[in-house]
Amino acid sequence: WIEGDTLTAPLCDGAGTVQSIAGNNIELFDASGRWAVNSGNYAEGPEVETGNDNFRYTGQSFTAAVNCDVQSTEAITYGLKASSIGSLTRQLKSSVITGVTDGSIVSGFAPVTYSGNGGTQSITIGFAPDLVWIKSRGSSTSLHALTDTIRGPGHILRSNTAESDIDYGEFGVKSFNPDGFTVLDNSGGSYDVNGSPGGTYSGDAVYVAWCWSASDTTVINNDGTIESQVRSNGNFSVVSYTGESPGAANSDSGSSFGHGLNSPAKLVILKRLDDGNNWQVYHASAAQGAFVLNTTSAIDTEIYSFAKKQPTSSVVYLGNNPESNAFDSPYIAYCWADSPTQSFGSYEGNGSASAGPVIECGFEPAFVLIKSLGTDNWFVFDTARQTTTTYPALRPSTADGETTSASQNVELTSTGFTILGDNTAVNGSGTTYIYAAFGQYTKGTQLTFDDDRDLQYLLP
Repeated sequence: WIEGDTLTAPLCDGAGTVQSIAGNNIELFDASGRWAVNSGNYAEGPEVETGNDNFRYTGQSFTAAVNCDVQSTEAITYGLKASSIGSLTRQLKSSVITGVTDGSIVSGFAPVTYSGNGGTQSITIGFAPDLVWIKSRGSSTSLHALTDTIRGPGHILRSNTAESDIDYGEFGVKSFNPDGFTVLDNSGGSYDVNGSPGGTYSGDAVYVAWCWSASDTTVINNDGTIESQVRSNGNFSVVSYTGESPGAANSDSGSSFGHGLNSPAKLVILKRLDDGNNWQVYHASAAQGAFVLNTTSAIDTEIYSFAKKQPTSSVVYLGNNPESNAFDSPYIAYCWADSPTQSFGSYEGNGSASAGPVIECGFEPAFVLIKSLGTDNWFVFDTARQTTTTYPALRPSTADGETTSASQNVELTSTGFTILGDNTAVNGSGTTYIYAAFGQYTKGTQLTFDDDRDLQYLLP
């Protein structure tokens, strides 16, 4: 319907004659349990729900019977109101919206690009991040830099190396702010976050940062056998824990840690902090085993980093491997669950550059991570760098700057992503690929009414 459309009831003769009115794509209801034409005159159409609360009819067409038990002297016209705020579109009663404000965060991810200045710079993304992942777009000597709120500012891990956590003090991500983060670097870009143009490590000094929010509070979680420290919004969590494994590698330790999510973890990326062990990646759509983020290795189905068990709604399982569970060693884990703006799945390549796979996520992704089950690179595509004609890729497992190759193009669309290239790294015929997709940061809309009964009709 369109705001301002009307329906007009016919005249009633008071003798119980059944009249009807018709409409198209409408939704009708009122607070009396019936649609009141006049005092004593009611209309009930097919499939209309009646009762003591409210009723409504929603459909492509509507014909309401008007039982004219009481005579009316004039036709009565009913205005149709609609609310269209964000993705919410529902018919309202005659209530008035008295306020529209920001609600809770629906999606806590944002990609952002910025130019380095060789000093201090604050980057605004609209929310307080808990994980910031930065990479120089043009330099092949600048490493990836990951910092989170549990390890704290200045602590950097590199997705393209196995090196342990390094504390650079005030350099790197210097602070996490309510609306973003602050970076500090030197002119050469030595800390890989904010060098000047022409610096040894900064190249053209153009950077991209991928940012996730979790929570403003760290809590103790004892859901698993290992106590963990968790910051979580239910869909994404940053988790730290200390390994407890006393056993031999590649066996089930019986250990687990609580992840703090609202549902089973679909993607887990973890790293040992005190030694040079490889990054371990669990993905729900792959065979039980683990990928290595800092290499192009195929999935290892023999390794027990995740004990060859699927995570539950409360814990992630660990084996006796030092990569994930060395005795008395500290670890950091990034965990994600399915949500309306996060999708984790797989697709099969067809080798076609003209009709490649189309993956529907149910939302507009702002970031897509792709990896084959074989020995291909990891790829990241995002809307901060994508244009209408170019689809630059970055590789988490290498220091390489971004590349744009027609044979590896992946286009992010309003409902998912489309594979445009035929390279085996993204679209080999018969090859299976895993992916993780994240939607852009948004906030819900909080409405205030003079009649609170309207709230029940405002459902996503």
